[in-house]
Amino acid sequence: QLELGGKDPAYVCDDVADITQVAQALADGAFYNAGQSCCSVERIYVHEKVYDTFVEAFVQEVNSFQVGSEWDASTYLGPLCLPSQPAFLRRQVDDAISKGAKVVTKKIPCLTPRHFVPTVLIDVDHSMDIMREESFGPVIGIQKVHSDAESVALMDDTT
Repeated sequence: QLELGGKDPAYVCDDVADITQVAQALADGAFYNAGQSCCSVERIYVHEKVYDTFVEAFVQEVNSFQVGSEWDASTYLGPLCLPSQPAFLRRQVDDAISKGAKVVTKKIPCLTPRHFVPTVLIDVDHSMDIMREESFGPVIGIQKVHSDAESVALMDDTT
């Protein structure tokens, strides 16, 4: 993982020994503290050879996260700090969907106006705000790449 201007990327190479373990670790790195950490993973690039397996394991992990009250010890994802953040995240997700992205996490209702359900998007690209502008919340895009060089170029492309 790299800290690059608030849109921190991670890259999953094609030679990863335990893709499930990597998916679980990156899910935690993206969604801990409801994605409201300056060093949260905000976008993931995955080599095409391991992409499907990674996405399946990543989504399974994210779907296991408990959304709830910050006062409940079983909660993994609580409310967002900024009252305006859910609307901002919704605009990023809607922008991505309008350009062809798909949401692959389970659909659950938001508990309060300050909650945002963990959202994983696939079929994303750099025409979408979700891949170029800081989100600061529990949303992430996962993009398939064909090579290490392509991933490096994409990781370096943020606003």
